[in-house]
Amino acid sequence: MKGDEGEVVLDCPLCGQKHDYTLRIARQKIRYDAGAYGPWYGKEFTRIFVCPIKCEKFEATLVLEERREDKIVSIESDCPTGAPGKEPNREGS
Repeated sequence: MKGDEGEVVLDCPLCGQKHDYTLRIARQKIRYDAGAYGPWYGKEFTRIFVCPIKCEKFEATLVLEERREDKIVSIESDCPTGAPGKEPNREGS
């Protein structure tokens, strides 16, 4: 299993400001026949984040790149307050 780390900036629906979050994305390689690698496509994931101004939770939907042979198995985020986001992942359709 491999992981990526990246930054995302979200418009907060609670306070109207922009907040930076760090995402840690775990991916698992799926074995396919030679030459069967598919193109990257966008997949939606809904996560819970915390507004550092109001200390309240809000949902945001992220579109992350995924291939059928490189599946996203988990997404974790750090809230700007430093408290890890531990809400369960919910995939969108």
